[in-house]
Amino acid sequence: MPSHGFWIYDDALVMVESIGAELRPVGAAEIERYVTVWTALEGTVEFGADAHRVLAHNRGTASQAGSFRADPNRWPQHQPAADRSRARRTRTRVRST
Repeated sequence: MPSHGFWIYDDALVMVESIGAELRPVGAAEIERYVTVWTALEGTVEFGADAHRVLAHNRGTASQAGSFRADPNRWPQHQPAADRSRARRTRTRVRST
């Protein structure tokens, strides 16, 4: 998981924001690293009703515990949806973390 935000534009430009600078990696190999990370992160995302279900469950768990600092061993394990066909994937979409 990256500790900084990044945006991928059309798989041709990456903009990376860190605390002290904005970087623009160049070259196919450098851009591909960010595309690989994005693809891995995208595979864990829930959409639509599934996302609402996860958020509602987490809100309920947090309110029962009385704090977001509840014991992480009690947190539900996230199960990514098997069907990713709902993910909107286009080459012109701006992707950010």
